[in-house]
Amino acid sequence: MTIFRGEPDLSDIMDNLKDDVFTELNCHRIGVIQSFNPSNQTATIKLVDKGIRETPEGDIIQEYSLLQDCPVLIAKSLLGGLTIPINQGDTCLVVFNDRDIDNWFSDGLVQKPNTARSHDFSDAIAIVGIRNLVNQISDYNNTATEINYENNKIILDTSNIKLINNLGGQINIDDKLELKNTAENLKLIIDDLITALTSLQCVDPVSGNLPIDGATASNLSALSTRLNALLK
Repeated sequence: MTIFRGEPDLSDIMDNLKDDVFTELNCHRIGVIQSFNPSNQTATIKLVDKGIRETPEGDIIQEYSLLQDCPVLIAKSLLGGLTIPINQGDTCLVVFNDRDIDNWFSDGLVQKPNTARSHDFSDAIAIVGIRNLVNQISDYNNTATEINYENNKIILDTSNIKLINNLGGQINIDDKLELKNTAENLKLIIDDLITALTSLQCVDPVSGNLPIDGATASNLSALSTRLNALLK
């Protein structure tokens, strides 16, 4: 609202009315999660901005009350989806529904609104994940889709799938499968096993060392070829 020092004309009144409508209309705000209830997927949210009320004595800064029991948008349908941990300090985009959502939220039915509320703080919905310049993702991967929890990751690009954990375990899948950790690689272990079996000999007291028979050696060679086609 504008404080007029003189007599306002019609244009001033209309501009003031327009400003009042824009000021009172809640569409989208940025908020910070204060707490999250995983059992019903609602959050308590603090808006990052403050209200400003103009008076003849000057502007008065007002603190908004916490938004309580706000439904949080979860990327999950009836049959599948994705859930993420939501914690205090996570930033979110808060949208205010056009109408009262109380009846829908309590029983999920299609019905008339409980009240005539419109764009009200009581009908806030949170979308978690919006970030500011202070809290950017430092290693954002723009060439693949990533799912992560801290340093545990699943990475999908056009030709590979990678599963990585924070202890050094890793599975890589393209046209072959690679399974390893910081100390060992599955293919190398099996390669060493086949080599050991191929070199296996028996000792005869009369004739000395007896090498592995030809059929067994051939089978082990074929197994090695098959292994190389699967693992890397």
